[in-house]
Amino acid sequence: MILEALSEKGLECTGCSACMNSCPVHAITNKKDNYGFLYPSIDQSACVKCNKCVDVCPVLNFETKREEPISCYMLKMADDICAVSSSGGAFTALSKAIFEADGVVFGAAMESDLSVHHRIAHNEAELASLRKSKYVQGDMGTTVQKVRQHLENEDAVLFVGCPCQVAGLKRYLGHLYEKLWTVDVICHGVPSAQMLRESLAEMPDVSSVDFRDKDYGWECLGMTVIRNDGSRHRLSYNESRYEQGFHPNITLRESCYDCKFCEFPRQGDISIGDFWNVEKYYPEVDKKNGVSSVVVNTLHGEMLIEKVHKYVKLLKEIPLKCLEGNRLQAKISKPKEREAFLRLYPQKTFNEAVLYAQQNIHDIGIVGNWSYPNYGTALTYYALYHTLCNMGYTVTMLSWPEDSPWKPYEKANLFKKNPYPTWDIAEIPECRLDLYQYNNRCKTFVLGSDQLLNNNLYNAFGRFIQMDWVKGNRKKIAYGASFGTDYIWGDDADRAEMAYFFQKFDAFSVRETSGRELLDKYYGVKAQVVIDPVFLLSRCEYDRLVSNGKERVPKEQFVFAYILDQTDEKLDQLQKCIEWIGIPMRSVSDAAPNEHQISAYHGFTEYNVYLEEWMAYIQCSEAVITDSFHGTCMAILAGKPFLAISNDSRGIARFRTLLQLFNLEDRLCENANEISKKRNLLKQCPDQKVIAQCLSRERNRSIEWLKDALTHPLGYKKFSTYDILGDKCETALAHSNEGLSRVNDLERLQREGVTTETKQWEQLEDHRLRLDGADDRLNGLEKLQRESVTTESKQWKQLEDHRLRLDGIVAENDSLKMNINQMLKTIENLEQQNEDLKEQIGKSEEQMKELEHWSILHRIRHFIKDKRKGK
Repeated sequence: MILEALSEKGLECTGCSACMNSCPVHAITNKKDNYGFLYPSIDQSACVKCNKCVDVCPVLNFETKREEPISCYMLKMADDICAVSSSGGAFTALSKAIFEADGVVFGAAMESDLSVHHRIAHNEAELASLRKSKYVQGDMGTTVQKVRQHLENEDAVLFVGCPCQVAGLKRYLGHLYEKLWTVDVICHGVPSAQMLRESLAEMPDVSSVDFRDKDYGWECLGMTVIRNDGSRHRLSYNESRYEQGFHPNITLRESCYDCKFCEFPRQGDISIGDFWNVEKYYPEVDKKNGVSSVVVNTLHGEMLIEKVHKYVKLLKEIPLKCLEGNRLQAKISKPKEREAFLRLYPQKTFNEAVLYAQQNIHDIGIVGNWSYPNYGTALTYYALYHTLCNMGYTVTMLSWPEDSPWKPYEKANLFKKNPYPTWDIAEIPECRLDLYQYNNRCKTFVLGSDQLLNNNLYNAFGRFIQMDWVKGNRKKIAYGASFGTDYIWGDDADRAEMAYFFQKFDAFSVRETSGRELLDKYYGVKAQVVIDPVFLLSRCEYDRLVSNGKERVPKEQFVFAYILDQTDEKLDQLQKCIEWIGIPMRSVSDAAPNEHQISAYHGFTEYNVYLEEWMAYIQCSEAVITDSFHGTCMAILAGKPFLAISNDSRGIARFRTLLQLFNLEDRLCENANEISKKRNLLKQCPDQKVIAQCLSRERNRSIEWLKDALTHPLGYKKFSTYDILGDKCETALAHSNEGLSRVNDLERLQREGVTTETKQWEQLEDHRLRLDGADDRLNGLEKLQRESVTTESKQWKQLEDHRLRLDGIVAENDSLKMNINQMLKTIENLEQQNEDLKEQIGKSEEQMKELEHWSILHRIRHFIKDKRKGK
């Protein structure tokens, strides 16, 4: 019930065990999945449907309210405590405060089987096993029940765990306790204990692992393995597949990739971790034995921090931004290698799964034109890929070089949904030189089917099917290879070259009897006849593809016609046949590029049809008429009445071999006229019992041949002369190309140098002249500097004198302004008196002007006015 509730909301179980502990009837137990992670398992017969498990789940009942922390500190205890701690000893400091209050501490300890469980510590002596980080998910068991018992006894309790474990404890308890302090570890994410055990399976008598051995400094990328006899063995990051899977996030529990408990608000009263960036912000702090980061999330947590001052060497408040090196957010990256790891493990050992995922290694590389847009080709490689995967192998699809006449495709683009995981598709090589990289990625190479021995296709795909790029110490197998015809053509040099490399194969099989004879006669290769790869998968394994393609297929009855090479004669006979049957015809075009088709389509036809839809047309039809080999194969698998039209241009030999195998030779039309003659067969289903018996026999025989070829011991195969010379030639070519590139660069620089030489000399001369001028100016400046030094004292004296004189001028100017204003007032008074005098005297105007002219008062007045104007 709890897992269904999580699934409905797209959430992931964290394995906190709160549901198991809260079940009133003990109907929930923890069980491991294939990867070793614990999940709740419900005994439905005991379950009372109380929904307590749902109500207590911290994931289903997550509170979205965000709160920032109260404070943040860096902490460091004495060196002896730091030496036995992961970082600066924050856990020990907090525990001391609890022990002082006669309380108990719950923390994670590693057991002798390398599993991790919570234990209780009553004193510092019992604290040792709880110190240090364990990069393994712990099994909480019934720890939350024990915590409640101590709280009900009014004991002070410190609980330390991952954020999800703290969240589970809080949901289980249901309310806050005054004497409970919770501390969540700043968590990276967790692999399982099963993974750790299997990573060390080849090391005997391992009793424990120290992930943070301070003998090697304050770091987290290595581990120290401790044996039963007490001896210690150091594994560096490069030596430990466990570390290589953990740190890049490949092997974590699914819930760890989006863990809401890792962001703020944090679950604990306090969060502790490493202060990895201490040297960036506080270079003066000694970080040799580690420094802890402490984030206080609640006032209750602040109370506990106040009690640890006396135990620590350093406790300094810092900004939260200093912890940028720690995980304080919900989401972390999920690398592409994880998908590969989950598919590989536990099918392969843990160490193999990590290695294969990281280095993109596969057991088998399929060599062929798997991405070419042809329905039969796409199905052939789809079937071969899944057959090998069903055998337990990891398989990658290898592409032909980019510089081939026919260009490769990045994916099998005929499929509505890409059937190959990204990890199983190798990058496209640019040229033959790049093909050699596959030797480091695959142990075995399997050449696929579908006429790759045909001389035209041999050259169209850059001759990569001869696998001369596969070194002699790798296994080479050909499954169901085909010429398509009962003869060969092309340059004899091509045949001789193919013969040389085909003879290097460890096992060779073909799908036509004629192909076996051609290989023996012209190539010196002994081959086994096997069934086409499309028959290796049962009909039910194609049902998923068909179900994804039915939407486009009409619901009414129809006859399906898939004609690759249309002619007027074929179309005329098809029309007559359809009229006789009395139901409409549906047709699908060839999917190959137009330039690769033998003849163009005309008439009514469906275009741009996905492979799934093409198969659905066959599956849903009443009958099939086709000149396609794989169209015939799928009609047989679908149990449909069919007619196969001879197609000499595409190879008739494969039709004859196929139909003889199932006793269906009567359904082969040697020419178009036979379509009407054999139309009765379109209303008669082939004998399904005979087909099933034959198919079962041939499928088993072919799969046994393939299994034997794959498992037959390779032995200590040596490199051939060609391998050694080819390798050296390729290396020389690479050096040559590098040298040629350097020569081209030098030639370009030379050309640029010649064209710019005159300008460069002009620039150099200009620079010389400018430098000469600069020298003169520099000498002048040096002289001025010397003079300024000797005259500096005089200059200061002059400046002081100027200041004093300016002060006097300012004062004198102020006094002058005051006197002028007084004089102006006096003049105004005198002028008024003069006016009064003129009226009294009553003299003539001329006498008055003369008097004013000579009047001293008049002169003074104009003098003062001129002064005010600045004259």
